[in-house]
Amino acid sequence: MNSNELVQQDTTTAIFDFGRGSTALDRHVAWLVTDHRGYDYAKRIGTEYAWATAYDSYKSFRNVAGTSIMCQPRSLPEWLFEAVQEHARRDSDTPGPSCFAATSTAVDWFALAKEHSEELFLVVDFDPAPTVQQIEKALRAAQERSAEVDLWVTCEPSAYPGGGFAVSLGGFFITPRAGDTELESIIERELGGVPAFIDPRQPKTLEWAWMTQWP
Repeated sequence: MNSNELVQQDTTTAIFDFGRGSTALDRHVAWLVTDHRGYDYAKRIGTEYAWATAYDSYKSFRNVAGTSIMCQPRSLPEWLFEAVQEHARRDSDTPGPSCFAATSTAVDWFALAKEHSEELFLVVDFDPAPTVQQIEKALRAAQERSAEVDLWVTCEPSAYPGGGFAVSLGGFFITPRAGDTELESIIERELGGVPAFIDPRQPKTLEWAWMTQWP
């Protein structure tokens, strides 16, 4: 089944209007944007195709022994599903079309984007924020020093069939290995001099989260 058929199957039974109709997709979008200026907002940030693609991925998660597992959705290419299957989680926080969220760096998004350069694009949806290149350099520096790194990403479908997917980089959380007192300053320098945020509840974790705040 191709992407065009996916949209047709999910939307031909009712007029697609982001919440005023009676389809499951309509109800899902209405629920997701309740706190974000309603239907006009939904129409502005996502096309019918994007919402249908994201919803198909959202529905693919199953609860297995208390753990949410992603099953193969029709909307994702097999190579992308295989890369994220064990690391993706259902994204019910992003008030827009999102196929999944993930934080594990077991997926090398930079390498995957280079391998599938016509289908997968790395973006930063926030302003101000570091560039994709700055983020990669900082992440590689942390990995080279054996730090634990979690990179927060969400996967956004294109507005129309054939446009691929955009992986939005939102922030990362770094735990330096014991005794590494230099990594924080290295990452800060790579990110243009922006210092880490340190949560008193997790004093060993360095946080740079441009998805929530950035100088």
